[in-house]
Amino acid sequence: VLHASAVMINNRAAVFLGAKGYGKSTLAAHLQVRGHRLRSDDIVPVNFVEDRVLTVPSYPRIKLFEDSITAIGVNPANLPLIHRFVEKRSFQCAENFSTEPVCLHGVFVLAENDEVFLKKLNPVEAFIEVTKNTYLNSYLEELNCLPEHFRQCQNLIQTIPVYKLNRPHNFEAMDKVCSTLEDHIH
Repeated sequence: VLHASAVMINNRAAVFLGAKGYGKSTLAAHLQVRGHRLRSDDIVPVNFVEDRVLTVPSYPRIKLFEDSITAIGVNPANLPLIHRFVEKRSFQCAENFSTEPVCLHGVFVLAENDEVFLKKLNPVEAFIEVTKNTYLNSYLEELNCLPEHFRQCQNLIQTIPVYKLNRPHNFEAMDKVCSTLEDHIH
């Protein structure tokens, strides 16, 4: 299970990894508003079937802070809070949500840069990014699951390309970021 967001772009599943606060959910919301279907927000389960990696859909909502909601052109006051102690709101995506397991097309690690561009990661870089962006990876050692986890991460990076998505960490760049992804995933 990856700590990520996933969206269908041109009928292909793309997964966005990054540290907390890097804009995974915000990017998913911008792409969803542009007509792409949400797969998952915050956690992305993957399943290995033969030589394919499938993404499994989750709940049809994106958890967003108010500034991200405003940036996609929605009034945050119209959306419910996730919880009374959490400042995020629930951006529902049920009408444009992908419900079937689909093949994963690419993994995109969000990185801050002044320019928007993609760079394919080498296997070592890809392995590091995938392993560190696993959901609740701090429990894997306690559960004696690290060898299996490392094997799954290795299988993932050998099957699916992993890119670094360099972009400014601001809302003004989102159209260019979305266009770059749309052009790349065709």
